[in-house]
Amino acid sequence: MKMKTRCVVIYDIGDAIHGCYTQVIPAEYESTEQLLYDFQVACKDAYGKKEQLFTIGGCEFEVDCFIFRDYERGEEMAVVWPKVYTIDEWFADSLEDKIV
Repeated sequence: MKMKTRCVVIYDIGDAIHGCYTQVIPAEYESTEQLLYDFQVACKDAYGKKEQLFTIGGCEFEVDCFIFRDYERGEEMAVVWPKVYTIDEWFADSLEDKIV
């Protein structure tokens, strides 16, 4: 049995009017690349079926956090995918952000 990669999925929820916050979700998956690919497929599939939620890696996500109307750009559709890191990549990236 292949060992799963410990991943971190990071994305923002909210907008400029109501405020936003960053969501950090742990998940175990084959690889970060496969997780992001499967995430995109599942999200697009749920969007096409007009479903509000989809599940990937044992975690539930809201479609409109990633595919939504961007009213600041004339109601154009926007797609924003999450960042997906391994635990070590996320830790190293977080440390770099703290360096002042």
